Amino acid sequence: MVVVQQIIKKFSTNDHQSNCMRSFFTEDDNWHTYRSEILAPRSCIKYNDSSSEYYMEFDKSDSTTELSLFILITSIGMLLILLTIAYRSCSYYRMDWFRLIVLYIIGTLGVIVVVQAGASTPGFNRLLGFGILVHNFGEAYILKHVWFGSQGLSSFLGVSGAILYLWIMSTFIWLLPINVFFFIAMWQGATFDYFLVYTFPYVASQLKGKPWNRCSWILAAVAAVIHITSIQPLFFGMSLAYGTISAVTTVFLFPTFFFYTFFAIRELGRVSFVGPSYQSVLQGREFKNENEMMLELQQINSDLKKHDGINQPQKSAEVVVNDIENMVTQRLTIKKANQIEILKNIKEEDLKTSEDLAHQGIKRYFGLSWSVFIFTVVGAGLTSFANCCIVFWAPCYIHIDCLR
Repeated sequence: MVVVQQIIKKFSTNDHQSNCMRSFFTEDDNWHTYRSEILAPRSCIKYNDSSSEYYMEFDKSDSTTELSLFILITSIGMLLILLTIAYRSCSYYRMDWFRLIVLYIIGTLGVIVVVQAGASTPGFNRLLGFGILVHNFGEAYILKHVWFGSQGLSSFLGVSGAILYLWIMSTFIWLLPINVFFFIAMWQGATFDYFLVYTFPYVASQLKGKPWNRCSWILAAVAAVIHITSIQPLFFGMSLAYGTISAVTTVFLFPTFFFYTFFAIRELGRVSFVGPSYQSVLQGREFKNENEMMLELQQINSDLKKHDGINQPQKSAEVVVNDIENMVTQRLTIKKANQIEILKNIKEEDLKTSEDLAHQGIKRYFGLSWSVFIFTVVGAGLTSFANCCIVFWAPCYIHIDCLR
């Protein structure tokens, strides 16, 4: 491992690098008991004659301002609220939009944890790669669900691809020179974001004659646009080793996930926060009295007997569970006991469209060919590549004060 680090250091500190950046190993332990390798603008890195080591010229006392701390606390608090809503509203039995949002928010919180626990020196470091990886895994799984749904061979291939992606990127974190890894990390991350930006408006455009669902996907498109716009300061902050502007990305985390959560609420027709979740059908709090609860239990027991696997062997266990869940959801929708009535205008056909889209994926639902999928991937990749080139070479044409 020491040999690999020496090779990486030699490559990364090559004077012939063309992006006006170089890497150096910090003189002090930067996180835990390890010395971090930092990638920063060449103009900010100085040579210490006494120790024969490179260091970055910046003021650590100014690396985290009071305003940045308050922004961070506010953003984390609001994300935790949205995470609670998504968790309380998600299905216990099947993959739905709320469950995906839970995964996405956890991945985003992972980035924040890595940034705060990582190197205190501004610039890009390898530890940030793990935060980016966790965040992008959430985006990859959302894209897999949007395009291929939750069934069939395509869904299986999507899950396999997501796991393979985790392994490849985890290997790149320690294997590649830091300059190369920085570009690849940005490129693949921005590609996922642009993929979402192109996908959601396309779905909305295909839902003609379904205004409710179309509006829902427009909300998702707005969230994706806010996110790809807001991560630009984060990219430039890492490239220029200027942590102050990275706080702009943190500010827009809540608007991004607020629109995503609102999208899920409209598509699934339910929401829970502090009160009992929509699936707490066996808890007496959702019934007017004990007699009503007993009648409901008797009805559910009767439904279970009707869906007995012996009498109907053609139905799998998963189908039986889904049928029972649908019946429970329908009863709670009719009673609306202790639930927040937000969706008074939603129609049964709107919920049916939402369920079919989520279950089948847009490729099967709209009958799209693989060429449409490939075209969208290539378009997102090319847009991301141009975006990352601008960021990667930013130290060559943007010169700022290196004292942070």
